[in-house]
Amino acid sequence: MSETDNVDALIGLLQSDFTVYREVEVRHALFRRRSLRVDVLAVPVDPALSDIAVAFEVKGYAVWDSDTLARCLKQAGDYVLSSVEARSKDASTHNGKRVMATFVYPPLHPYSDKMSGKEAYLLNRYSKGAA
Repeated sequence: MSETDNVDALIGLLQSDFTVYREVEVRHALFRRRSLRVDVLAVPVDPALSDIAVAFEVKGYAVWDSDTLARCLKQAGDYVLSSVEARSKDASTHNGKRVMATFVYPPLHPYSDKMSGKEAYLLNRYSKGAA
């Protein structure tokens, strides 16, 4: 699937519990001059949680290798604690909210069979909580 297809699929999964926006600008938490753009920003519809936001880094890769995974995780990590600074009218109602968590979509497990033996071993070992 392409990245666009994956964004559409993710939005379909989230839209009943979140208000969802595509490609939203955020300001890096430490490097305030650095503006970033998250693929999907989700704000919970539950009023008790509506003061936070969750970001998703969406990829369309068919094969994940360790370099691709490292770059993706670095990019996703930059979004944590960033503040929403949306330019679009709809998403700008959430300006100032903090991104409290970031997730990578799609999950990596469906692709682990296309990784090298060592990469698949490490992914499976550490994703199951083994020490």
